[in-house]
Amino acid sequence: MRSFAVPSGVIAPAVLITPGVLVATGLATAPDTLVAPAAAVAAPAFAPVAARASAPAAAVAAAGPKFDEELAITGRANHRRPVPGETQTVRWVLHNLGSHTIERARLDTAVPRGWVLKDANGCEAEGRVLHCSRGPLRSGARATIRVRMNVPRHPRLGRVWVWASTRFQAGGPDRRGPDAALRLVVVRHR
Repeated sequence: MRSFAVPSGVIAPAVLITPGVLVATGLATAPDTLVAPAAAVAAPAFAPVAARASAPAAAVAAAGPKFDEELAITGRANHRRPVPGETQTVRWVLHNLGSHTIERARLDTAVPRGWVLKDANGCEAEGRVLHCSRGPLRSGARATIRVRMNVPRHPRLGRVWVWASTRFQAGGPDRRGPDAALRLVVVRHR
């Protein structure tokens, strides 16, 4: 087990499961601070980054029956180094790792500044932020959210973060789920 410090000063456990896949458990911070620093250190930019959170026992006990619901999120981009003018597709996968059904899962993600949204299968756009609801998710079920964006012809070159945060409902009130971020590096050409 390895710990890393995120910009907000929170210390979070991290485990490198396989090369390029980072899993963070039981964390709740701002969407741009949870996985991003660890991903930059522990995983290549093009590899999937996963985060996972389970509801705290006290919150579950207060909310109703005791469930061991867990929601995981994994993100993957089709290019780790996008170039100006191309289409970039980011896939976020929500996975119910618990033993009970998650009635509703919501993923919020944002289109990087200056990029143009092409398609976001069933999500509602509010400015640059997309709100995507899925569910119900039975135990072991997955839901994929695909976001297609155009990189501008004259983008700012360098790092671009694409983040996602989640909320879910399973046997009680909405709970905060895991957050994740992908680091992309915009380059002139590949």
